[in-house]
Amino acid sequence: MTLRMEIIRNKIKELKNSLEYLKSFLPSDPNYLNNRKDKNALYKEAEVAIQFVIDICSVINSDISKTTPSDEDSIIISLEKEKVISKNRCTTTP
Repeated sequence: MTLRMEIIRNKIKELKNSLEYLKSFLPSDPNYLNNRKDKNALYKEAEVAIQFVIDICSVINSDISKTTPSDEDSIIISLEKEKVISKNRCTTTP
């Protein structure tokens, strides 16, 4: 297995762990998130999970694209152009 594949596999493993944590952390009562400490912990873990996805996309993009994206949105656009991900997965919100 190449080093690049190992990096991707490790990022996917970390992403799965992060998502499992988020799933277990989500309260059944939305009022629970009125506690600022718990809300911040949940937001931070969501941010970490999103960053894992961006990291994975960045590694894949660097292997298949001839251009260097300037930001995260450009990575996603590049992967869509290379048909790695579908256009409906590339829609970003302002």
